[in-house]
Amino acid sequence: MESQTLEAIICRIGSEKYAISAQQIKSIVPVTKITPVLKMPTYVLGVMKYENKLHTIIDLRHYLVGSHTTVKPTTRIIIIGLGDKTYGLMVEEAYDFTSIPIKNMDEGDLPEERPYIQGFVTYKEELVCVLKIRELMEYIAQHPENE
Repeated sequence: MESQTLEAIICRIGSEKYAISAQQIKSIVPVTKITPVLKMPTYVLGVMKYENKLHTIIDLRHYLVGSHTTVKPTTRIIIIGLGDKTYGLMVEEAYDFTSIPIKNMDEGDLPEERPYIQGFVTYKEELVCVLKIRELMEYIAQHPENE
């Protein structure tokens, strides 16, 4: 039987709020030194060492919205695990862990060209876009220069 709730972290990317399933999240950490890697797409900021492992850091704001994240004290890296691979997703803030009732999710007419959007929910009187991280990472791999 499918779960009735989605355990998620609410984060801010640009001026919008997003939910990311907690199932794939390994850790949420402050930004430390990111080492650039040559000849990578502009949304790949480089690599960051965390727990003795290098993680490729992706600026989600740059990929989804088109402008770079300005690193501030609230900026976080969400370390996600997909199989044997891990990535770091940079967001402006990651601040709330919550249970989202699946029945409250509105899938509406989601754009087919954005298969990584699961739907939308209202959280604390704001509309939140629920991201499917596995699909987002697959989409990024297939569309390295998002248009």
